[in-house]
Amino acid sequence: MKHLKTYENLQKQPQIGDYAIVDLKRIKDELEDFTDNNICQIKEIKERTLYWHYDYQIEFDTVPEKYHYLFQRYLNDKNYSPQSSANHKNVKYRRWISENNILFFSDNIEDCQLYIQAKKYNM
Repeated sequence: MKHLKTYENLQKQPQIGDYAIVDLKRIKDELEDFTDNNICQIKEIKERTLYWHYDYQIEFDTVPEKYHYLFQRYLNDKNYSPQSSANHKNVKYRRWISENNILFFSDNIEDCQLYIQAKKYNM
């Protein structure tokens, strides 16, 4: 049986392309159910400044329709306007978050899946 080896996750900070489990309940309490069970990918990193307080842009493949307004839509890495062609299959959903919103990250998606399973069964 596979298990998480926390000592292997020695990266200091998430990198572009890493997979992550995030906590967005500070934005909206109802998002906790969605983010607890879904893996996102880190798409961009910005350094904090006096006027910019977010570190990472994350991307979800799908987001429940009731939360679409909380995310920017992207199609082929370009900002996407829903008026152009509604309900396009390849639309991705992005949002900027702070580093403290990231619960777990790895360059391997299977590690994130194991994290979700372990959390689900309180392991």
